[in-house]
Amino acid sequence: MERALRSTERPLIVDVGSGNGRFASWLREASAIAFRALCLDACLPLLRCAPAAAGQRALADVVDTRGRLPLAAASCEAIVLMGVLHHVPSTELRAHLVRSAANALRPGGILAVTVWRFADRDRFRARLAPWSLCPRVPSEQLEKGDHLLRWGASGGGDALRYCHHAQPKEFERVATNAKLEPVESWVADGQSGDFNTYHLWRRAGDPVAPYGS
Repeated sequence: MERALRSTERPLIVDVGSGNGRFASWLREASAIAFRALCLDACLPLLRCAPAAAGQRALADVVDTRGRLPLAAASCEAIVLMGVLHHVPSTELRAHLVRSAANALRPGGILAVTVWRFADRDRFRARLAPWSLCPRVPSEQLEKGDHLLRWGASGGGDALRYCHHAQPKEFERVATNAKLEPVESWVADGQSGDFNTYHLWRRAGDPVAPYGS
């Protein structure tokens, strides 16, 4: 990512699902590169909590827009999807989001993604809820790896949240179809050091097909 950011004066980094902007704020402290940042999130209260260091903020719900990002083609050097893809329902919608991100990257730009490895952990298996609690979701729409998690303090809250546990190589195939090249992947975080999978993908020089194609 460092190389992509250094290739342009004041590169643009877009944090999709930014929450309170902590990634952009951290990167500004950790990196000597002067960059512009745009934080996109569906939660206005969280965006309002973002400090000035997080950069520009804008409301955006990638589920409501069917994966379309409010970004011009080839407009940014890096896009970050930290803990986002596994909360986007359906293979099709996740593919649309990755393709939309790829289209917004300049050639050589980087897409950084983190996804949870949750469904094989005792801590989160205890938080799995039956889909009968969400009757508006037809069972035929569910895909392998789709789960409903109890959300809140220590998993004891009343809120329910959709999470997708990706199969090996699942997101790599999505990236390849969006003409993104693998740069690096690794696992980290949690007591066992493998709670999240990290992916860095680079946009190739070829044009990316428009969203939804």
